[in-house]
Amino acid sequence: APALGVAAMDGMLRAHEAAWERFQASSSPGILYEDVPWPDAGACRPNALLSHALHCAAEAGAARVTLRQLQVRWHPDKWSQRFASRLYASHAERILRRVKDIAQHVNGLSKSLS
Repeated sequence: APALGVAAMDGMLRAHEAAWERFQASSSPGILYEDVPWPDAGACRPNALLSHALHCAAEAGAARVTLRQLQVRWHPDKWSQRFASRLYASHAERILRRVKDIAQHVNGLSKSLS
């Protein structure tokens, strides 16, 4: 896939954060895999918004704060406490597996900061 410009990534990150706020505020049951605002920059760039968020935060001198927010947001246990009871049963395993993958990705990014 061709590289996305910074402006496009910034727009995707803003849209992702807004979608996350709506997701977090919602109390509707039956969460499907596609209901979760995954940090992807399009289908062929999984998790790309995580590294973009950290890159932007690093430029603003706030990388550690942003990293901590991402670690809390995608921590499998915390995620399960908040959302697992509302997951649509046939999607739950796939969703929780993806959350775990994202948590591992975030932890990998944390190593690049240290």
